[in-house]
Amino acid sequence: LKLIWLEGLARPPAMPAQKEPFQKSEVDVVVVDDEDICRAAAASALKRYGFAYVHEVESGVEALQKIKELQHSGGEAPVIVFLDLSEPVCQGLECGRQVQRMSAQRKFVREPFLVGLS
Repeated sequence: LKLIWLEGLARPPAMPAQKEPFQKSEVDVVVVDDEDICRAAAASALKRYGFAYVHEVESGVEALQKIKELQHSGGEAPVIVFLDLSEPVCQGLECGRQVQRMSAQRKFVREPFLVGLS
């Protein structure tokens, strides 16, 4: 099927203006894992896939601090948080719950996306 637009008879439909999606290089990623090797491997893989701002932290407590810090960095790109679900200090699930509570209270300028790792 070939569509031919004849000048003056028909025009292609106007596309609504859409905001460009964020590039991987703009997104802040936080990797939370108490195991050095697992944390480093995840961070390395994310960097290979084009994420430029990968922050490594050891616990959910540090993750919450890092997320708060990133909220004040002035960027508009989202924050993606990879949580180890078996963290010994402030487990990943608890950290995720705290992030959701803070998000519900509108404490974030940049909405964090949570990803669980096991």
